[in-house]
Amino acid sequence: GNLYPVSLIFRRLMYIPVQISEQIYQMMRNESAVLFRDSFLDKFGFSPVYSVAIPQVVGEYRGNMGENANNGLLGDMLINLPLPLGVFLMPLVLIGCFRVLDLCAMHAPEKYCMVLCIYYAVSFSNSSWSTVLLSGGFAVASMLLYVFFNKNKRDGKL
Repeated sequence: GNLYPVSLIFRRLMYIPVQISEQIYQMMRNESAVLFRDSFLDKFGFSPVYSVAIPQVVGEYRGNMGENANNGLLGDMLINLPLPLGVFLMPLVLIGCFRVLDLCAMHAPEKYCMVLCIYYAVSFSNSSWSTVLLSGGFAVASMLLYVFFNKNKRDGKL
């Protein structure tokens, strides 16, 4: 087959997340929700459900030992929350994140906002939301946008 850059991008952004989501759904139909015990609640004394990380469990379910498979918002929802609660709650988390970004970038030039929104939309669709917030730089980017582009407003120069 052809490996044009457009086909690679389409495959990574469209096909693979849907495929992994279906496999996570099939895996979690017979399992109880993890309820974030393998992520941030682990730091507060809750014991993890699995002995290895969730993406490795998904990779093993897919038949690839050692693979880390997680596809972001859908993967977090299907693994960490019961389906009815996840369908309602996880999009609200995403809306809240983008609302924070919007408020922090209120006085920033539109070109910065557009680039960041596209980058974080792709990041949220392909990675865990907690990873995007902390390791992916979402919290730092929001803070920097607020500090640098709201300086004139705080100083009364706007």
